[in-house]
Amino acid sequence: MSYTPSSRKTYRVATKGGEFVGLAECITYLSTLSDTEGVRIVIDGGNYNITDTITINLTMPISIEGSSSNSTRLQAATGLINKNMFVIKSSVNFHNIEIIGSTLAGWTTGTNATLLKYDTAGTYSELTSINLVGAKKAIEITGAASVFCFNFVIDTATTGIEINATGKPSLDIEVGNITRCAKGIDLIAGSTADIFLMNTRFLNPSAGVGLTYNGTTFTYTNFTVSAC
Repeated sequence: MSYTPSSRKTYRVATKGGEFVGLAECITYLSTLSDTEGVRIVIDGGNYNITDTITINLTMPISIEGSSSNSTRLQAATGLINKNMFVIKSSVNFHNIEIIGSTLAGWTTGTNATLLKYDTAGTYSELTSINLVGAKKAIEITGAASVFCFNFVIDTATTGIEINATGKPSLDIEVGNITRCAKGIDLIAGSTADIFLMNTRFLNPSAGVGLTYNGTTFTYTNFTVSAC
């Protein structure tokens, strides 16, 4: 799609009537820009297929906003097997959205089956009013990124949140449910990490683990668990 930019900093993704018909198309367009001011991407209600990894590596911070986590769904579709859904290398927020991998048979057990992977130091991400459903890993942090989750559900993942990072990662999760995950949060590696968990329910399957960490390879400056 050829799009001529206007002076607006909000772009709409919709099956009809938007500047873009898919999120990948919008991200590709933004990658051609060198702006540094923030951009909003507003996605109409509906199901939007993700058929290949969407890598977010932009010069500007962006906010991806759905109509609600019950009506705007980004879902795994044919083409995504053995690929992560999102690889995040620059600052991005997700709000009012459901991201789901179980819509594609076999995806959740593939080599790469992470919904949101953060592999770049200095990246900041807010996940608010969001559902992450069906994955090998819902959130994976392998770089010194900072992730904040509020009012969230992580459901039916082998691992809900995994940190296996170099440098200093940061994780702040508040008011959410981590359900039907073999491991809710797995802290494998990180240096002087900042971890804050508050008002989170862990509803694990039989023999599941809510929170685990490796005290040899994972070190922290703050590790707070409150009202969980």
